[in-house]
Amino acid sequence: MDHALRNAVDHNDRESPSVTVSVVDEGETAQGTVRIADDGPSIPKTEIDVLLEDVETSSTFHGTSVGLWVMQWCVESLGGELTFEENSPRGNVVSISLPKVSEPPTDDG
Repeated sequence: MDHALRNAVDHNDRESPSVTVSVVDEGETAQGTVRIADDGPSIPKTEIDVLLEDVETSSTFHGTSVGLWVMQWCVESLGGELTFEENSPRGNVVSISLPKVSEPPTDDG
């Protein structure tokens, strides 16, 4: 979460970046989703393509860093999903969906 929030601010070219965080209970999927929306420049397609495709990294095909890949690895290792969308009219929406943890039973006695 920290990395997604930092990216939303650090990579924003606006004088006053706008970042909105929302949490949604996805009842039908038993997941909770954190959405981080910004008004900065779009995430470069090559940065996202590396996450979506089974590509061999090389000096000619790679992103500028491994940050998004690390985010994806962390989310998937917890049984979740990381998705990217364009924000309208400008920016990105990064969604981190994770399985909900069930409440422990209460002791009534």
